[in-house]
Amino acid sequence: MTTTKAFTSERTQAVFEAACAFAGLDAAGAKRVRFGENAIFRLADNSAVVRVGRSIPAATKEVLVAGWLAENAFPAATSLLGAEQPFIEDGLPVTFARRLAGDNWEENGLVFASAVGRELDAANVRRAFRRVLKKAGLVPADWTPRELRHSFVSLLSDSSMELEKISRLVGHNGTTVTEKVYRHQLRPVIQHGAETMDRIFTSM
Repeated sequence: MTTTKAFTSERTQAVFEAACAFAGLDAAGAKRVRFGENAIFRLADNSAVVRVGRSIPAATKEVLVAGWLAENAFPAATSLLGAEQPFIEDGLPVTFARRLAGDNWEENGLVFASAVGRELDAANVRRAFRRVLKKAGLVPADWTPRELRHSFVSLLSDSSMELEKISRLVGHNGTTVTEKVYRHQLRPVIQHGAETMDRIFTSM
């Protein structure tokens, strides 16, 4: 019978210290600022935040997203160990992030935060979105996040993806809202369905 180790304060402390030793960081005097889904530690010199997580896939995804944000000039924190993250110790993933804001940083345990650790608001997201558009060679004034969402639905619809799957991908509980909001983008799907029914009845 396989037993799973508990995610305890003692275990995460030991994992944190081992990970810091591996990364060449000084764990002495570090403060644990949060313990819940993750255990988050702040180094004594305020230079970095170390996160001990429960899920390796989730930690890996966070590292990839953080890398993409940094590449697109929207880093709240940048990776210390790059491709070597997450570091795995005692079956738990550990990630390291350099604190860009120094003493102005407010640790709130957020995965995606503003440059000083606070919760992102609409203005933060819009500014970052415009930077990404400019880097992609697009005119920022011509695009909004909502338009990208519509384009997403349109491309899936043009590729003949089932309406139910599109609905789930955009976060709708059912197809009714998807059909109502994105009726223009979904026209190819509806037309394809009508043509399929025509073929069925013609062959009978």
